[in-house]
Amino acid sequence: FGQGDNARAITMPKRPGEERSDAFMAEVRGLNDQFFKWASRQHSSSSDKLWDAGLRDYLRYADKLRSDFSDVLAGAGQNDSVLEGGNIFVFGQGDNAQLGLGEDVIEAPTATLLPMAGVRVTQIACGGMHTLALCEGGAVYSWGVNDEGALGREARGGQLALTEGETQGSESIPEMVEFPNREKMTAVSAGDSHSVALSSNGTIFAWGIFRDSSGKFGFSPTVQTQTTPQQVALGLGEKCIEIASGNDHVLALTRSGKVFSWGCAEQGRLGRLQESMTDQKQFKGDKQKWKESLLIPAPVEGLPNIIHVACGSYHSFAISSSNDDVYGWGLNQYGQVALEPEGPFFFPQKVSSLSGRHVKKLAGGEHHSLALTEAGEVLSFGRPTYGRLGRTDISPDKDDRHWKPGKVSGLTGEVRWVAAGLAVSGAITRKGTAFTWGSGDSGLLAKGEDESDNLQPQLVPHLQGRAIAIEFGGQHGSLLVCQDTNEVPPAKRRR
Repeated sequence: FGQGDNARAITMPKRPGEERSDAFMAEVRGLNDQFFKWASRQHSSSSDKLWDAGLRDYLRYADKLRSDFSDVLAGAGQNDSVLEGGNIFVFGQGDNAQLGLGEDVIEAPTATLLPMAGVRVTQIACGGMHTLALCEGGAVYSWGVNDEGALGREARGGQLALTEGETQGSESIPEMVEFPNREKMTAVSAGDSHSVALSSNGTIFAWGIFRDSSGKFGFSPTVQTQTTPQQVALGLGEKCIEIASGNDHVLALTRSGKVFSWGCAEQGRLGRLQESMTDQKQFKGDKQKWKESLLIPAPVEGLPNIIHVACGSYHSFAISSSNDDVYGWGLNQYGQVALEPEGPFFFPQKVSSLSGRHVKKLAGGEHHSLALTEAGEVLSFGRPTYGRLGRTDISPDKDDRHWKPGKVSGLTGEVRWVAAGLAVSGAITRKGTAFTWGSGDSGLLAKGEDESDNLQPQLVPHLQGRAIAIEFGGQHGSLLVCQDTNEVPPAKRRR
């Protein structure tokens, strides 16, 4: 159930003010139509059997829609003073313009409003030293370090040369990224020095550069650094519905349930190449053909009926609708893929410790990962230091390997969103409460001047509004917050 070109058809809205609501209703109608057809076939051929597997698939897709369109649901049935989208609150270090608060603001110890007049944001993605914001209407804004084209636009402060007569914007404040034919985007993801955006018709655009352990690797087989959005082709007729970025690799999930990967292949993070093919220091063959095998998207085999993909820094995950199975691959030296053998794993492995536990969302950090279940519980696994796992059953003082998922302690309420950074974690409850835990370095816990670690989840203080999502970059983070009123409090800029 739920696969095929008709399962998730999206009709683009006609009026800008209703784009997200119209897109949501189109998704719901497509899902319900597909389910009705499936149920009719089942009634004709299997009326004497239980239909629980198909119902689980329907509920999983429905929950994904609730998560993807939480901004629309937050405004449903409310008065006009409630924002359908949200505002961005930033925190952490901004000495390289990561915060978007201007050149003079080099830190934000607490969550600080990012002024974006007249713009309502529906998704955020934090890269190593840059950030993307997807807005209602499908526009994308970027800010932060642009040395390798990660912002997708000309920006002052980067090392990219301009030709005579060209103008440039600023790295230190949000500015719009321009796409071919003014296409509208529905999702964004970001890595160390690359960015990806997904359009409403399932087309992928990307820009920036991928790196490997030897340094700059390239954007494509023929382009070293891509400074503006460039369309990325998948297989013939394949339309993408979800994207995810690791430090230097990308996963794309198609409507047919296939997963494509490209970028750096080291530690097996692409999930489709033998170990001898993943490291250019060891590869002895044709370097150009080898580069093509990495930087041109290709399918990851052995993944049935995938409905969600996620990336850690150097590892990857996929969730299948078949028996609630979870698959993982890549770097696993701390158990961040939830597999007992240390690995690394160069092809997808069924993760028995997570399969059957109704995991609906995964988030990967550098050496740890989080799994969110349909019941709203959060499981963590991997490296425990600095308290990034948020568990009371293990010691954060011992740099051990914890591959078995365990429940995160101290989260009050049903969780609907999780995120993982280098050594930090975050969660958002359905009531809009934000929690952070892990390393207090660089202000990534958003709790003020106190840089002590949070060994268990703690509330993010002074948050004005209802949190929708949280994301972490290298030394900065962002919260997406739905305000209770149209009056936006002034940003508190810090020097």
